[in-house]
Amino acid sequence: MRNMGERIKQARLDAGLTQEKLAELLNLSRGTIARYELGEIEPKLQNLAAIADVLQVSVDYLMGRKGKCLGTEEFLSEKAIHTLDAFIREVRRKDVGDI
Repeated sequence: MRNMGERIKQARLDAGLTQEKLAELLNLSRGTIARYELGEIEPKLQNLAAIADVLQVSVDYLMGRKGKCLGTEEFLSEKAIHTLDAFIREVRRKDVGDI
């Protein structure tokens, strides 16, 4: 099972963001994001909520309590949710490129 740092990193990668960009969006340092992802420190609740908002996942997901989307945790594994989420992001990215 992944820890919070691993889930933050995966959600960041799924969102197509670098540590630098995520840090900029959150008004934090890149080093702080790196330390979150390495599990050296955990975000304060305020920062955890901001990370979830920016990465479009739930705080519960980042904490390992539930799947990314409401209701899916009962039917899909974390791996299946990740795969489906990555597919949806790729389709959205391609659709935006067509505009």
